Amino acid sequence: MNSKIVKATESDGKALAEIRAAAMEPSLLAAGRFDENRVRSRFLESFEPENTYKILVKGELMGFYALLKKEDHYYLDHLYIKPQSQSVGLGRGVIYNLFGLAKSEGLPIRLGALKGSRSNDFYLKNGFVKTHEDEFDIYYEYAIDTQHEVEFVPYSEQYLKALVKLWRDSFEEAVGIVDPNPIDEQRKYFIDEVLPKNQVLVALDRLKVVGFIAATSDSIDEIYVHTEYQGKGIGSKLLTWAQEHSEGRLELYTFDRNKKSQQFYEHKGFKVLERNKADAWMLDDIKYEWVRT
Repeated sequence: MNSKIVKATESDGKALAEIRAAAMEPSLLAAGRFDENRVRSRFLESFEPENTYKILVKGELMGFYALLKKEDHYYLDHLYIKPQSQSVGLGRGVIYNLFGLAKSEGLPIRLGALKGSRSNDFYLKNGFVKTHEDEFDIYYEYAIDTQHEVEFVPYSEQYLKALVKLWRDSFEEAVGIVDPNPIDEQRKYFIDEVLPKNQVLVALDRLKVVGFIAATSDSIDEIYVHTEYQGKGIGSKLLTWAQEHSEGRLELYTFDRNKKSQQFYEHKGFKVLERNKADAWMLDDIKYEWVRT
């Protein structure tokens, strides 16, 4: 979902406080701590428009975030999306943009999330690592790795063309055929079918797309690594990410003629579930399963 980021003004305080209260209500109710007046007043007492940014979709306010620059890090003080607009990529888009800022300045991003909140899972899935916790909150950090060139970030639309080209090139080399479909159709398929159904993680080498994985909590739809970057551990890291964010079981398919991928999956603990005759590509395939032990 395309969004626009606009700096907040003093007059936005009450509207932003309402979004915060609505977003926090389920978690605070579960913890037995919801007081709608206190939720609003606490935000307004500390509201700093100069550090707060509104998230707009077609001119409508859908959420906001507050980012504070400290001496040695950025602190994400707030990130709230209206409940009816969650799970459509708005938060992920904000996080990706902040990663770019963090990388450009060489500073980590830190934040705290209420225990029991769905936001904890969101931050873990999008590259943050838990550092510590206290009575009420869990704290996370996204650190800039200066020791390795390859980094892993959530998908952003700016990667679309490079990602699909990598996908096509890697597929053609792995199975030994030329894809007859127009690449524009493959891009459309990725946008319409792959992206809405999966979490997509992208591997970057100095902003060059060198791999990606599209996965849910129980299956891997696509996983490809640039032909020049295979054998460097990128596929292993992508696969590990999917395993860590699964419910303990994953399924995937690979073509029978793709012997390299079979060796890779079997080395990572996947077992053959079934072998299938030719599909739409007129190629036999294999269904694999991984179960956490």
